[in-house]
Amino acid sequence: MRSLFEQNLEVELESYIVKSEVLNPKVSVVIPAYNTEQYITTCLKSLVKQSLKDIEIIVVNDGSKDSTSDVIKLLANEDERIILINQENNYLWYNK
Repeated sequence: MRSLFEQNLEVELESYIVKSEVLNPKVSVVIPAYNTEQYITTCLKSLVKQSLKDIEIIVVNDGSKDSTSDVIKLLANEDERIILINQENNYLWYNK
């Protein structure tokens, strides 16, 4: 039996795949995020303002303890190219 985490991740990935197929972007930017509430807005707004508009911005929230996920959700509501994937902390920053 799969854990609740695995089930939730599968739903988020399915949503991402559907959204990705609709957008069909030329470039995908993947941003790992962990407790970045102070910086994530600047990062994402910078990407949104790039001259190439045919992009998708995938933010992988690695179990942040602060409001990183909430900030990303707000920005994703403003721009459909921003895609949030939440996961339990897997020390993503360490697994480069």
